[in-house]
Amino acid sequence: KLGTVLRIPNQDGIFVKVNKNDTVAKLADKHGSYKQAVFAANLLSEDGQLRAGTEIFLPGAKVAAVTASAPGRASRASSAKVSASSSRMFRWPVMGKISSVFGWRRSPFGRRRVFHSGLDIRAPRGRGIVAAGEGRVVHSGWMGGYGKTVVISHPGGLSTLYGHCSSLLVRNGASVKAGQLIARVGSTGRSTGNHLHFEVRRNGTPMSPLRYLR
Repeated sequence: KLGTVLRIPNQDGIFVKVNKNDTVAKLADKHGSYKQAVFAANLLSEDGQLRAGTEIFLPGAKVAAVTASAPGRASRASSAKVSASSSRMFRWPVMGKISSVFGWRRSPFGRRRVFHSGLDIRAPRGRGIVAAGEGRVVHSGWMGGYGKTVVISHPGGLSTLYGHCSSLLVRNGASVKAGQLIARVGSTGRSTGNHLHFEVRRNGTPMSPLRYLR
């Protein structure tokens, strides 16, 4: 409709209205998002309170499906849940706090808007980084602004990237298992502090990592 204002998120997710007694943790759990990603996407402090009647964005969340009422018919909610869970094939590569999510953001090196192609997870220097899934190492070395980086190829045209590492523990061509130690957190390359820059790509195209992490 002419004059209607459209809100187009810069990543996968949904807007939800905050009700009385809602918390970030409750909303994230209900809609399949992650608490830390919600804090980062909405610029909320972890000790802040949500205000009833406002809206917040839940990265990676999906609109709840309507359950079919006809007897003997599987609900769309159930099938949607199965589909969503099957796409979450990767484990978290490091323990830490999400400091920046996938999508458009203001560059930490200036005021211009740039597209952030991954997920930044803040963690202490030297903390272990593990392979998010089974695959083959196709790059282990320096990669421009990513600094010391590991890239792993997975089945189905998927690959994962682990950037800004302080040290790399696997070689090109090596086969790795999910959960195997592959690198350590650092701040090499174009970075503002110790963290892991984690990417998921499908056939070379960056995807929102929150769609694939379980």
